Amino acid sequence: MSYDLYGGISEQSKASKHRLDDARALLNAGRWRSAMYLSGYAVECLIKIKTEKLS
Repeated sequence: MSYDLYGGISEQSKASKHRLDDARALLNAGRWRSAMYLSGYAVECLIKIKTEKLS
Protein backbone atom coordinates (compact mmCIF):
# COMPACT_ATOMS: atom_id res chain seq x y z
CA MET A 1 0.00 0.00 0.00
CA SER A 2 1.40 3.34 -1.02
CA TYR A 3 1.72 6.03 1.66
CA ASP A 4 0.95 8.68 -0.97
CA LEU A 5 -2.33 6.99 -1.86
CA TYR A 6 -3.58 6.52 1.71
CA GLY A 7 -1.41 8.98 3.60
CA GLY A 8 -3.79 11.77 4.52
CA ILE A 9 -5.60 12.00 7.82
CA SER A 10 -9.03 12.12 6.18
CA GLU A 11 -8.19 9.08 4.03
CA GLN A 12 -7.00 7.13 7.06
CA SER A 13 -10.18 8.09 8.89
CA LYS A 14 -12.32 6.85 5.99
CA ALA A 15 -10.31 3.65 5.74
CA SER A 16 -10.74 3.01 9.45
CA LYS A 17 -14.50 3.44 9.27
CA HIS A 18 -14.79 1.19 6.22
CA ARG A 19 -12.68 -1.56 7.81
CA LEU A 20 -14.75 -1.39 10.99
CA ASP A 21 -17.98 -1.65 8.96
CA ASP A 22 -16.53 -4.68 7.15
CA ALA A 23 -15.50 -6.22 10.48
CA ARG A 24 -19.03 -5.82 11.86
CA ALA A 25 -20.50 -7.50 8.78
CA LEU A 26 -18.08 -10.40 9.12
CA LEU A 27 -18.84 -10.74 12.82
CA ASN A 28 -22.57 -10.85 12.09
CA ALA A 29 -21.88 -13.59 9.54
CA GLY A 30 -20.07 -15.64 12.17
CA ARG A 31 -16.61 -15.07 10.68
CA TRP A 32 -15.05 -13.81 13.89
CA ARG A 33 -11.41 -14.44 12.95
CA SER A 34 -11.69 -12.26 9.87
CA ALA A 35 -13.64 -9.70 11.91
CA MET A 36 -10.80 -9.56 14.46
CA TYR A 37 -8.25 -9.07 11.68
CA LEU A 38 -10.15 -6.18 10.11
CA SER A 39 -10.80 -4.62 13.50
CA GLY A 40 -7.05 -4.59 14.05
CA TYR A 41 -6.61 -2.97 10.65
CA ALA A 42 -9.11 -0.26 11.67
CA VAL A 43 -7.14 0.38 14.86
CA GLU A 44 -3.93 0.59 12.84
CA CYS A 45 -5.48 3.32 10.69
CA LEU A 46 -6.48 5.26 13.81
CA ILE A 47 -2.95 4.99 15.20
CA LYS A 48 -1.59 6.39 11.94
CA ILE A 49 -3.95 9.36 12.29
CA LYS A 50 -2.71 10.06 15.81
CA THR A 51 0.96 9.81 14.84
CA GLU A 52 0.42 12.12 11.85
CA LYS A 53 -1.16 14.72 14.14
CA LEU A 54 1.86 14.54 16.45
CA SER A 55 4.34 15.10 13.62
